[in-house]
This record gives sequence, structure tokens and C-alpha cells, in this order.
Amino acid sequence: KPTTTGIDTTLYNQLLPVLAANFGALSSGLALGYSAVLLPQLRPDENTFGFEDFHGIGADNVSSSLYRPFTADPDQGSWIAAIFGLGAVFGGLTSAFFGNRYGRRVSLMMMAIPDLFGWILVASSQNLAMMLIGRFLAGFAAAGYSPNIQIYVAEITQTKHRGWLSALTVPIMAIGVL
Repeated sequence: KPTTTGIDTTLYNQLLPVLAANFGALSSGLALGYSAVLLPQLRPDENTFGFEDFHGIGADNVSSSLYRPFTADPDQGSWIAAIFGLGAVFGGLTSAFFGNRYGRRVSLMMMAIPDLFGWILVASSQNLAMMLIGRFLAGFAAAGYSPNIQIYVAEITQTKHRGWLSALTVPIMAIGVL
């Protein structure tokens, strides 16, 4: 029988899968906060204050010197931010079905597929449609992760560690939003 040096090895055996499952919460947090960073960068160049930048062009948008494959007006920007919630509606319903049918662990792995495709589309979007589909998939996966992570953690952890290991999900998601 192996001996330990005072370290609770069962805790470490539970912590690793809990942290792996919470990568989904991190991705959800990143997707939640992404529109706050993205939308100012997609704003068309406008000079309303009359200041000139160091190139003498006078654009107010700081990212105007960076490559932007497309711009978004305020109406399009609101769609970029809001379609995440629309994807979340469908993701939550789909996740409930997958979680009951295939189990929480498999459901978490299945939600990683639209999450990955969503981030690929967001990162490589060349037009508004690609961005909207990517944000929809990110919302789909985010809502799919939430209930399955909590139930999965409750299923695999011991009673004495269940509370604080389950509580890791929200701080990890908050780190993603930051």
C-alpha cells in the first residue's frame, strides 16, 4: 500500500478533473467579456473632436491603424453582443438533453466542439456573418457548460471537498471575464 507524506492524494485526484472541467467556465467568461473589448475596435473611424493623431489623420478610434477586415455600426455591434444570449438559449436546452443521455463528462466534451469552432470563427472573422455565427456558438457552448460542470463536479468529488470544489466555477468564469 503506498504511503503519503501528509498530503491528501485523493484531493489532488479530484482537483485535476475539476480544473479540467472548469476550462469550459473560463472559456464562457472569456466569451462573456469579449464583446466589451471587441466592439470599440470594430467601430468605424470618426473624428468628432477635431484632434489629430500622430499620423495627422485625426481618427478617434485608436485601433484605426490596425488591420480590420470589417467594421460594425452600433446596430451591428448590438447584434454581436446579443447573439451570445440567443445561442445560450439553445445551448442550455441541448446540454440538458446531452447531459441526461450521455452523461456529464461526455456532454462537456461535446460542448467543447461548438466552443472551439466559435472561437475559431471569432478569431478569423472576415465579415459580420462569421462573427455572428462564432458568437452564437460561443453562447451555445457557454450555456451548455454551466449546468454540466456543476453536476459533474458533484458526481466526482467526495462530500468533504464537494462544496469548495463546486464553488471554483464562478471565480474561474470571473477570471475569464476580466
